[in-house]
Amino acid sequence: MISFLDNPEGYIYAYIEWYTTDQEGHNQENGEFIYIEEIWIHPDKRKTTALNHLVYKVDKHPFTYKSKWVYWLNQKHNERLTRSFPRERLAKIGVRHG
Repeated sequence: MISFLDNPEGYIYAYIEWYTTDQEGHNQENGEFIYIEEIWIHPDKRKTTALNHLVYKVDKHPFTYKSKWVYWLNQKHNERLTRSFPRERLAKIGVRHG
């Protein structure tokens, strides 16, 4: 699944690629885990709330309502997977709307 942010002219300036998975890491709709594959934000938008808006989109997506854990590939530490952490921590990063 890819979620993105675009400006009024329709240009994409940030995206996040993510999947819901089961405990073994296989793609599964409404899975217990959210795996974040990649995040890209245009250099001019990196000091804005773009990351918060992307995380909010993932957190509120219909496929993630049963998910309890989040993990991703840590490129700074030899491409290892991070420990799974509670989804509530992801929700706290997201921008609150409404």
